[in-house]
Amino acid sequence: MCEEKPKRKGGIKVHSVINADKTVPNLIWFSPIATHDHNFLEKLKCDDACSLGKELQVPVYKFTKDILRRKFGQNRYSNVKKIATAP
Repeated sequence: MCEEKPKRKGGIKVHSVINADKTVPNLIWFSPIATHDHNFLEKLKCDDACSLGKELQVPVYKFTKDILRRKFGQNRYSNVKKIATAP
């Protein structure tokens, strides 16, 4: 009886960042299929967004309100808001 070796799949992921008002990506990054996507997020910079947030006096939890509520629910968002606004 012959043992079969497990099949290995190969591939790459293509990550890109595109501004809403442009058609050309600001960043294109290729990674092996086995690489976790959070590694790509570390490559992103939020300097402009952070500066604008400070200028407009909008904290991150308010800026990402819809995303946080969709992902974690209203109760979790309310807890984040309480913690962020606590004295």
